Amino acid sequence: MQWLIAPGGVTQLLTLLCAMERTGKGLSGSRVYSVCYYWGESMALALTQTCARFDIEFAGNLEPLDYSPSVLEAASAWRKTQVSLSPRRFHARLAKRAGWQVPERAYGLACCIRPWVYDELFLASITRPVEYLCAIDGISPRSPDRKLNGKPWRGLDAPFRDLPSNLEIHCPDYLESEAKRLGEPKCIPKSVEASVFSEYRQTPIASEFAELLGNWCINATSVAFIFSQQLSQCGYLEESEEVPYYMMVVDALKDRGIDTIIFKQHPRDPAAKISELTDRIQVMSHVHIVPPRYACVPIEPFGDQLASKQLVGASSNSTALLSFRALTDATVFSVDSACFTDGFRQERDQFCQSHGVELIAT
Repeated sequence: MQWLIAPGGVTQLLTLLCAMERTGKGLSGSRVYSVCYYWGESMALALTQTCARFDIEFAGNLEPLDYSPSVLEAASAWRKTQVSLSPRRFHARLAKRAGWQVPERAYGLACCIRPWVYDELFLASITRPVEYLCAIDGISPRSPDRKLNGKPWRGLDAPFRDLPSNLEIHCPDYLESEAKRLGEPKCIPKSVEASVFSEYRQTPIASEFAELLGNWCINATSVAFIFSQQLSQCGYLEESEEVPYYMMVVDALKDRGIDTIIFKQHPRDPAAKISELTDRIQVMSHVHIVPPRYACVPIEPFGDQLASKQLVGASSNSTALLSFRALTDATVFSVDSACFTDGFRQERDQFCQSHGVELIAT
């Protein structure tokens, strides 16, 4: 079994390809499945074109089972007891009933792992341990020492607790500290990463995005990217407070004298959020919102195009801040808000401290 720790979305697929090249696995003729909870047209377009460029078969998305607290809250007392005492058995039965399985001969598999979910990929990795590269999504994985037992809701809070601590974990160098928490890091060489990014930029969707980026930044000396997050959807603040928060980030960037500000929407951003932001930003000629068509196009492969600009990245605790800084030497910071919950502030503070990200109070 080969393991990979990577950012999410299409960046994760590109990192997967880098890791496959690094480990000497042939790319041409491979088959890639995604395991994505929020599937949409922009993600399908981005993944399909990326795979086609690398002569890989994209076999579609395998929607995982949902083990979120909202699903389990409706379960009977007996079912909750089953989950608590034997979560593996409960998981296996539920997967079988739903007809979910990792396809045979899956070679590379990019997946999106979200909190509170025990993904089927990791169940399959136990029973079929040598067939594909597994991708661990996100940063700061929890300690792998815990067992898959406990309270009903936390009993399925995986995947990290099932991983032994002596694995070889392939990763970009900016995620090396996270990989060390799970095993032995094997950093992907910059040359391999640059080669994959260069090939990716030849896809139609990436070429379109590069042209759009060029038009926005042609006369700018400084460019800032605001990386959107699922703040209200994750319960970090109220829905009515999310757009005002991002407008506050825009003001913070304007105060720093940034020429051009680009709002990089999240692939799962709801249309209403983007519509409200568009209404507020349209009177600002130096502020732009990435259209939904390019929501799943990662910014990391376009660092060369922005090399002549002073670059800034802003968010709260998005993983994009780390990759953006590592690949472009951009200045990055986290913008605070009094609207954030105390729990989220603690998570954000730990993120900033662990990764040397400046925190700006407003």
